[in-house]
Amino acid sequence: MKLKTTGIILTALGLAFSSHVSATNGVNLIGIGPNSRALGGTGLAQPQDAVTAVFANPAAMCISEACGAPQFDFSLTTFMPRTSASISMANGGMAASGDSASDLYFIPALGISLPIGEEGTRWRAGFALYGISGLGVDYEKEPIGAFIPFNFTELQIMKIAPSIAYSITPDFSVGLSAHINYASLEIGSPAR
Repeated sequence: MKLKTTGIILTALGLAFSSHVSATNGVNLIGIGPNSRALGGTGLAQPQDAVTAVFANPAAMCISEACGAPQFDFSLTTFMPRTSASISMANGGMAASGDSASDLYFIPALGISLPIGEEGTRWRAGFALYGISGLGVDYEKEPIGAFIPFNFTELQIMKIAPSIAYSITPDFSVGLSAHINYASLEIGSPAR
C-alpha cells in the first residue's frame, strides 16, 4: 500500500511540474514538421507526411497512405526562445545583464512526393526543404553588450533532400535520398 501511495504522489508531482519544462534537443529540432514533432520525432516506419517520408525514410514514399496520389506539405514552426546573459566581476566590480532582442524565429518545412510516370507506376520522386537547427542572440542595445566582444549571433541550418523510391512489391520498397545541408552563421560586434 505504501509503495502504491508513493507512486501516486510521484506521478502527481511529475504531472504538476511537467508543464514548466521547456526541453529541446539543444539547437536541433525534435522531428521535422509538426506531425513528426507531435510524435516525438518518430516517423521512420510510418511517416505521416511527405516531409517526414523524404527526410527519415524515402522508401516510405511508396508505402504511405498517400502513395498513389501526389502529396504536398508545408509547415511553418514558430520558435520563441528566451535568452539572457549576466556578467559579474570577481572583485565585486561592475556587473551587467541583459535579455536578447532575438526572440522570434520561423522555421519552414516543405515536402513533395510525386509518382513518376503513368498511373500505377512503382516509382516516386520526392523533394524536401526544411530547417533543422538554428538560434541567435542580440545584446547590442543591452548594458551587457559592452562587455561581450560578439554581442550578436545568428545560426541557420537548412537541409535539402531530393529523393527517389521504387516499390518492389506492395509491402516492400527501397529509396534513396541525398541530404544537402546549407548553413549560415553571422557573428557581429558593436562595430558591425
